[in-house]
Amino acid sequence: MKAVCRHPIRFVIRLVRFTTLLLSAGWDAYQMKKGGNVSLTDRGRWLSRWSQRGLQSMKIEIISTGTPPTQGLWVSNHLSYLDVMVLASVSPTTFLSKVEVKSWPIVGWFVDFAGTLYIRRESKRELVRLQTAFTEVWDQGSLLTLFPEGTTTNGEQCLPFHPSLLQPACQQGQSVTPVHLRYECRGGDVSEDVHFWRDMTFLPHLMRLLCVANIRAEVRMGIPRETRGQDRKKLAATLHQDVESLKQEATRNDAFRGL
Repeated sequence: MKAVCRHPIRFVIRLVRFTTLLLSAGWDAYQMKKGGNVSLTDRGRWLSRWSQRGLQSMKIEIISTGTPPTQGLWVSNHLSYLDVMVLASVSPTTFLSKVEVKSWPIVGWFVDFAGTLYIRRESKRELVRLQTAFTEVWDQGSLLTLFPEGTTTNGEQCLPFHPSLLQPACQQGQSVTPVHLRYECRGGDVSEDVHFWRDMTFLPHLMRLLCVANIRAEVRMGIPRETRGQDRKKLAATLHQDVESLKQEATRNDAFRGL
């Protein structure tokens, strides 16, 4: 337990703040549902609003570079469950997530209310279903965000992108904006306390995360790519290179100095 909770007083204070915020966000969602049908746009704004407050409660600062999209597709490298809150705080969006997240205690309910789409990776028919689901998001004028690596990493390298997830955008000519995420922290180890990867489990990791003194997240956005008529495999390779270039750019222009 010592290694999990290194700063018990800080942990308790932040846990109380975060729990209070979750209750407030849940009440807000209940009131929205009580008022009638909740649009996907309203759900995205709800997630954005409460993500901003949640990040503040955990002492996570956001540095955003570039113009956030409001429509089309957003593709990002994937480092942690924090990525959802960080990106949502920058621009209201709908996420694509693995279906297992839906069954997570408490978190699953919030993710579901936010209008998240789910993917069953083992199903060969997912592409057809997602084509319809993606279309519904875009028809409502919402931005869709996905993590085409398919898993989280420690940030040292960006894994190849799965091209099948880009097929709906190519078919409908939706622009795709690459984004690179990066974290740094003071009073902790970013690879163990912020990044959520390997065989880590949620609750012990959250305890470590809440013990970190300060965290800074950088969201660096690239130039949107047009997709109409594009081959999805070539587009996946191009977007992967875009994200790698953004990573190199972030390293040259270090936004974490002085943390």
